[in-house]
Amino acid sequence: MSVYLGNPSLKDANVKVTWSQKKLEELQKCAEDPIYFITKYVKVVTIDTEITDFKLWKFQANLIKTVHENRYVITVMPRQSGKALALDTPIPTPNGWSTMGKLKVGDKILGSNGKPTKIKTVTETMFNHNCYQIQFDNGDVITADADHLWKIKASGWRRKERVVTTKELIEIVDKRKAKAGSVHIILPDAVQLPEKFLPIDPYILGIWLGDGYSSSARFTQCYTDMEEISKYILSEKYTLSESQAKKKRKVCSTWNIHGLYPQLRLNNLLNNKHIPEIYLRSSIEQRLALIQGLMDTDGTCSKKGSCAFFQKKKHIINRFREILSSLGIKSRVKFRVIKGQKYYSVCFKTHKFEMFRITRKLTRQKLQIGKERRNTNVLYISKITKVASVPVRCIQVDNLDHMFLCGKTMIPTHNSTTMIAYFLHYILFNKYKRIGILANKRDTAIDLLSRLQLAFELLPMWLQQGVKVWNKTRIELENGCVISAHATSGASVRGGTFNVIFLDEFAHIDPKLADKFWTSTYPVISQGKTSKVIIVSTPNGMNLFYEMWQKANLEQTHPQWNQFIPILVHYTEVPGRESPEWAEKQISIMGTERFEQEFGSFTTTSTIYLYDILLKKEIKVSIGELYEKLREP
Repeated sequence: MSVYLGNPSLKDANVKVTWSQKKLEELQKCAEDPIYFITKYVKVVTIDTEITDFKLWKFQANLIKTVHENRYVITVMPRQSGKALALDTPIPTPNGWSTMGKLKVGDKILGSNGKPTKIKTVTETMFNHNCYQIQFDNGDVITADADHLWKIKASGWRRKERVVTTKELIEIVDKRKAKAGSVHIILPDAVQLPEKFLPIDPYILGIWLGDGYSSSARFTQCYTDMEEISKYILSEKYTLSESQAKKKRKVCSTWNIHGLYPQLRLNNLLNNKHIPEIYLRSSIEQRLALIQGLMDTDGTCSKKGSCAFFQKKKHIINRFREILSSLGIKSRVKFRVIKGQKYYSVCFKTHKFEMFRITRKLTRQKLQIGKERRNTNVLYISKITKVASVPVRCIQVDNLDHMFLCGKTMIPTHNSTTMIAYFLHYILFNKYKRIGILANKRDTAIDLLSRLQLAFELLPMWLQQGVKVWNKTRIELENGCVISAHATSGASVRGGTFNVIFLDEFAHIDPKLADKFWTSTYPVISQGKTSKVIIVSTPNGMNLFYEMWQKANLEQTHPQWNQFIPILVHYTEVPGRESPEWAEKQISIMGTERFEQEFGSFTTTSTIYLYDILLKKEIKVSIGELYEKLREP
């Protein structure tokens, strides 16, 4: 079968399909019932090979049914509890470290692909969640709530990966007690950061940190290795000379690196050996050069390719390990006590990089380069323990897979689509329809479209329409359907013809921009007799979305208000929030008014002050009471 631009997952336009009677009957079922189509064929794709069935909750099915049968729908969603981590969880950033509790919208952190990614959304601190400690085989421990998402694999799953909640993860681990350590997550790619201007060549700094004198620019090295090492030191900046006092040694000698001492002094390294912060977030090549200098001096490699780095300074061990993690390498720390002094070792294996420059060490490791070992690129989950509830927060990042790194060893973790699944059905089983996906930011709209594209690629070929255009902002199919991504602005859909416009998180758009957008958009969609407008948002105070929602609710008594069908998703419809005890606990912590704002439809219990002309005084009423008055004929 001919495919689109070499993509084996996409059918090209005008490709003939052989139809059996069974396929034709199935096609008819899918066309007539979007819920049947979604539950049977739509997959939620979170990253590369991860595939999860779309299991619709009751309110999601109701939303799809309502949208399918009506033209104008406005939906209020409760704030989600979030896939949250403890506030003190370390989060690596391009410039160092932060914690979950300190992050804010716009901050850059590191995605699972190793690239910096912006934070799009940060929840307020949440309390009283069920919390668990997830312990990994490298010693790292992460505290997360029951709904936090993890991308995992397990023995027996072949190549399949799954995204599961902490609660589901516990069940999987419990079932596999006989196979302890079989559940694991894939290590991230190497962190990709730009090259930095470093005060000291990273390889030379590594040599000095490993075998150098703390108070001078000298280091000790074996004669057999010195010929190779000197090639990487000698330059316009640095020269070498052998210390006369040490020449009588048979195996090793001490060498002076001329030109290094002033740099050590200026960077506060004399009598203070450490890896400066700037080296931790330098380029891959620069970080690797530093590791190679340290391994050429204080590192070893066994015949089987197991590497180890030895050092008695714990802070150097910690930063050495941090650099390994930033290169996507798993490591473990051990120590032993000799004459009352702790000596540490970092043990690891890697097929990704050459960790040495000295030939005698590199030769052993090279045997493993390119030979991926099952236990070297994964972190095994060794234990999950329920702990006392702690304050947690959730973030959403601006990348395709919503994954970001957390913990000192940079463990990949997951972040947060009903309408997208419906739009997939809409463009497959209609002709010459145009859908506009709009969000407060163009990148957010592109992200929503990308989820639809991934779900499209996972459909059986016989269900697909042939593709004519396929890029990050637009899909065009052989049946004439087009779906495109836009930022919500006054001119975003002006001049275009759309059959469906979807507004995501409309309440969170700047009020002036929202008014301008709606003024320019309504004429576009009102021209058609079957055009649809779907608005979905969480509450955000009293604004245009709030006004449209209230008017939709007043439709029966005031038909002139608007034509929207209102759907309120109550927090009790979200699995895990059904019991009164959940609400009672939240209210005891947050207060009734704040609880209503976060999990109710709007702040209907909020109070406002109005001047009563008859009473000639200011009176206090709730917003809910005010609107009840307005509903009266």
